[in-house]
Formats: sequence, structure tokens, C-alpha cells
Amino acid sequence: MNQQLKRQLYLNDVKEYNNQMFKRQICIISCCVNLLENHLKSERRWRVRPMLKERSNFSHFNTMLKEHQLSNSYLFFNFTRMSASAFEELLIIVGPSLQRSPSRPDVLCVGEIVGATLRYLATGESMVDIMFNFRIGKSTVSKLIFDCCNIIWDKLKDDLLFNPTVDGWLKISQDENFTNIPYYIVADEAFPLQTSIMRPYPGRGKSKLPIKEAIFNYRLSRARRCIENAFGILVARWRIYKRVIIASEKTINSIIKATVVLHNFVKNKETESVPVGQMGSNFYDTDAKEVRLQLTDYFSGEGSIPFQYLNV
Repeated sequence: MNQQLKRQLYLNDVKEYNNQMFKRQICIISCCVNLLENHLKSERRWRVRPMLKERSNFSHFNTMLKEHQLSNSYLFFNFTRMSASAFEELLIIVGPSLQRSPSRPDVLCVGEIVGATLRYLATGESMVDIMFNFRIGKSTVSKLIFDCCNIIWDKLKDDLLFNPTVDGWLKISQDENFTNIPYYIVADEAFPLQTSIMRPYPGRGKSKLPIKEAIFNYRLSRARRCIENAFGILVARWRIYKRVIIASEKTINSIIKATVVLHNFVKNKETESVPVGQMGSNFYDTDAKEVRLQLTDYFSGEGSIPFQYLNV
């Protein structure tokens, strides 16, 4: 009996010793991990990354952009989508709002901010590409593009966008040169038919539509072509619209507004136009269907045009 008791006490002591040793090992490992992490952090922590320190020598702004500005107007236009003189005028307009504190030696100049933003809009490159090409930190690139687009919009919108009052819109809607039918949003098959949204009749290319429906689709297509041509002109200059825009909704709204006013700004400064290339819900209520039927009858009757039957 005494032997069994002694054995049990011995086993308990061994178990306790093993537990204590295990805890000590865990503690030592944790300390080593913490020391290693602190060492790595201290090694990685730069005030300015080495790549960014070479901005003045190797960034696209200080190499290609400045070189093209002085020696090659075609390449400069291709790089920024505007002439050198228009670029300088844009800097004068937005510069005071973009100017950074000159106390830091690595501060970005206005030309770098606008140049990086224009390159992003002109090519649709990712912000990581802009980071490497202009040697600007990734988080800085994102903020600069957002801020620059907003400032461009704020500074140019009043002079370059037609913005009538409510009375002005009413006068436009009553203009005798406009069509004498109500206003609708012109849509394609991807959108639902509603009383304010007109989409084509289904069946194009699949089966022969009745003549009235075919004429309606033709007239709707002619209206859509104007919209697509306008967007095509915008896309021809700002290639960001040819790619998936990886940004927040807030930033995308700023990009759209900036490209619209920039297009008008450049158009006023340039003599030659950008060539236009080929551009590029099934549920609706009874009221919407009735509206489309009324328009269908109108386009085949009183509102018909002589050449429409040649195109259906």
C-alpha cells in the first residue's frame, strides 16, 4: 500500500514538473517571437522608402513628362491627353488648392499631383502602377487622385458646364425646336420598361417584328446612338472607362465628374477633335407598356420620318 502511494505521489510530481517546464517553454517562445517582430519592424521602418527617395530622378513626371513637354508635343498629348499649354493653364487654375506645405523635402509639387491624376484617367492604370511609375506611396496616390479630381471639378464646373435653373429647364422643354413628345430615358434591353424608361421591343435578330415595333426600335436606336457617340468621345480621350475601375463609389463619382469637365476644358483649348471609335430587366408594369404602345403608334403615324422604312 505504501509503495502504491509513493508511486502515485511520484507520478504527480513528474506531471507537475512537466507542466511547469511546458509553461516555461511557451513563455520563452513568445518572448523570442516578440523580439523577432520588434527587430523586423525596426528594420522595415523608414521615414521614406528608398524607392520614393529617387522620385526626383526616376519618376515619370521628372523624366518622360518634362522631356515630352519640352521636345515632343505629340507624346506629351498622348501622356496627359492635353497639350502642354493646356496642362500649364490647368496647373494655374487648380494649383493654389493643391499646393502642399513646402516644409518637407519630399513634398509633391502640383505638377506631379496633376500629372499622376491625368495619367491615371488617360490610361486606366491601377493605382499600384501609378505608385511605381510616379514613385508615390500607394495610400498617397489614392488620396491625391481623389482630392485632385474633386478640385478639378470644383474649379472648372461653373465655367464649362451648362447648368440652367428650374425655369431654364422648363423653357428648354417648351422650345419649339424640340420634339413634341414627352421626355424619356432611352435604355437598352438590360433595363426594365417603365413609364419614364423606354427599352426596345424584344426579338431583334430572332424573329420578324411587326412593322410598327420595328420602327419603334429603329427610332429608339437612333436616339441611343447620340448617347453612345457622346460617351464614345469621352472614352476616346479618357481610357479609364475601358477598364474596370477599382475604387470606392465616392472616388468613381469624382472621376466621372472630373473627366467630364476636363473633356470640355481640353475641347476649348485644342483645335483638333479626338476620333470617335465604335463604342461600345424584363419586368414592366401595364402603364409602361401602354406608354410604349402610344410611342409606337406615333412613330408610325404623325411622328414618322421619310427614311425610317428603309432601315427596318
